[in-house]
Amino acid sequence: MPQIKTKRSNSSRRPKSYSQKSAEEKLEPFQGQLPISERHAAGKAPRDHVSRESHGDWYRHSDMPDPVEIVMQANKGRQAHLIPLRLARMIASPNDRQVQAMRGQ
Repeated sequence: MPQIKTKRSNSSRRPKSYSQKSAEEKLEPFQGQLPISERHAAGKAPRDHVSRESHGDWYRHSDMPDPVEIVMQANKGRQAHLIPLRLARMIASPNDRQVQAMRGQ
């Protein structure tokens, strides 16, 4: 089949007032250019406000919906005989398949 050449419209071209900038003009300076001591201090500063021990604490807000209820709501309108399969796939760990493959199962 022969190819048909078509003319491009001028609307897809950039306006003539557009001037291309060099990469240095487009980008902000990389923050890694700060001295290592300043970067180290910036990383340690938040520790004054939040202790490392508190990173392990997690409390669910009272207005946060129950995860099981979210899944049950998502099952509405689905074919009833496929819901157990969906739930089984959600329960299975993605690592289970990798472990089974390594064991040759």
